[in-house]
Amino acid sequence: MPKIHYDYFECPQADCPNKDPREGVACVIQIAEGERRRCPCERKIKLGEENRVAPTVKEGGIGRKSLIWAGGALILALLLILIFIPKSPVIEIEDGTLRFDPTRIGADHRSQVTVRNVGKGDLNIHSATAEPSVFTVEKGDAPIIVKRGETAEIAVVFRPVEGAPTEGKLVIASNDRKAGDQEIELIGSVAISAEDAIKVFDGLDSSSTVLKPN
Repeated sequence: MPKIHYDYFECPQADCPNKDPREGVACVIQIAEGERRRCPCERKIKLGEENRVAPTVKEGGIGRKSLIWAGGALILALLLILIFIPKSPVIEIEDGTLRFDPTRIGADHRSQVTVRNVGKGDLNIHSATAEPSVFTVEKGDAPIIVKRGETAEIAVVFRPVEGAPTEGKLVIASNDRKAGDQEIELIGSVAISAEDAIKVFDGLDSSSTVLKPN
């Protein structure tokens, strides 16, 4: 198919309704070769050689309107990306160590760690596990969802067993990929009853050697 040649003419009417709304920009008509040279305004102004102007763009090139549309589409795409891109949560632990009051063997003591979300998206705590077995996490509704700027409490129970270690760790896994798993040190201690303490001192007293002066 042969390429169509266009000529460009400027409407001589200053108040042409097809004039570009920008001040000082005239109405330029693109007319194919062989077509009647008339402005499409209400007056049907005839356009002669004296009205011929240089092409506003090269034929086959990108026009001003096309550039405006392309720019608008780019801005819209960027806005959509900003709106729908996932907002990242940020986990923050108020204290990296959780201590327990002295606890008798066979009894238990409960303490808790505070988790804060200082990011923009929801913090999803997938799991919280403690080790060794003398420490256990009180399970609630899982997963735990912490909204932006809010906090959540994770409770840990310390139940000492004779001969077992009294120190361990709590591992918290969340959707904060940048921070990764958070580890909190767990420190407990065993309480001895007064009766047990007396027995210990009685044993020491009976086996001790009293040094007498010469």
